[in-house]
Amino acid sequence: MTRLFKINGLPKDSVFNNLIFGRQIDGLRAIELWKSGAQSIYVSIKRVQNSKSEIKKCVKMSGAKEFYCKYYDDSEWRDDSVELFYKI
Repeated sequence: MTRLFKINGLPKDSVFNNLIFGRQIDGLRAIELWKSGAQSIYVSIKRVQNSKSEIKKCVKMSGAKEFYCKYYDDSEWRDDSVELFYKI
């Protein structure tokens, strides 16, 4: 599972994803609280080579300052679409 986000008050997504689960718990709670006040849209990543760039393009088009999404993208399992939460 890949988490891609930029939320004020949390570490970068690359740092957060490398933490052990016990260290992520407080951050995951903060993310759930943040998501309750955010807008959401679905982004199709089907037939796209680079999912990350497609999501970043959608974030840029929506004018979001903060965003969050999680998805599976590996050799065995790949999501067709991603729910993207964002705040302007």
